Amino acid sequence: LGKSIQTDMTTQHEMCGIFNFRTRINKDTKIGYVEVKTQPTCRLFPPNQIVRGQVYTFSEVVYERVVCGLSGEASVPWSEDYEATLQIPNARPVFEGYAIKNVLASYVHLHFGSNPAFPVEMVHRCRKVPANAAAAALDADRAARA
Repeated sequence: LGKSIQTDMTTQHEMCGIFNFRTRINKDTKIGYVEVKTQPTCRLFPPNQIVRGQVYTFSEVVYERVVCGLSGEASVPWSEDYEATLQIPNARPVFEGYAIKNVLASYVHLHFGSNPAFPVEMVHRCRKVPANAAAAALDADRAARA
């Protein structure tokens, strides 16, 4: 969902660019169980709720921004809807669950059984999507696969 994926030090492949970051493949596997707390700004799940999940990845998100200059870019253009904490001693929470408009991207595979309110709220919010928007998304998906 980022603007590109970097497979080695010199090779990048363009992606769909919903998020203004790139993904970098690395050799280190990141795996573990996490506890996720949703932020008050979370668009898809109830705010300030806890759910468990798992992270398993060979990549990382890289975001480069201007730190000095007159570009006017003061913050990232997305929100981070989760606070995720690895379930190991002394782990620090990190912000995760990247959201922009109606898209939520995350490395965390949520386990809905750990908090049944999550799938209920997700279905409730999805039902609010106008039928013509859902139909347009399905049409776009079919066109992309053709």
